Amino acid sequence: MFGWVTLSALCAPAMVWASTPFQWGDLEGRIGSAIELRQKVRFDAENITILPGRRFHLTEFNSLGGIPVYYVEAKALDCPSPEQKAEMILVTPEAPFSGADPSVGVELDLGCTLKIYFDTADYFSTSLFQDPSG
Repeated sequence: MFGWVTLSALCAPAMVWASTPFQWGDLEGRIGSAIELRQKVRFDAENITILPGRRFHLTEFNSLGGIPVYYVEAKALDCPSPEQKAEMILVTPEAPFSGADPSVGVELDLGCTLKIYFDTADYFSTSLFQDPSG
């Protein structure tokens, strides 16, 4: 169950921290593009950690309509353990951020798909992702 995330530490680019993070709103225009996780996401209950530098394909960015929440979906480009799943956790994007509580809901679904939920008030706040080209 330790799985695919441990190996990503060996492959993480050296410049992970040098890139400028995307704001959540930046992702809306990047559907179909590659993005890179810029911080660790740890699902304690399932003992799964996704490390910075993991690249994803952004597949969805939508408003959930009747509630003030956006939904973002991103699938890992390299998925050695597609059977892993994890329940939703709260993750706080690393600084810089704006807003009172920038925490977002993150769950891991089959096929190494991250499902992320964030408040519409955080549209211009720092996301969990950055440009993979540095």
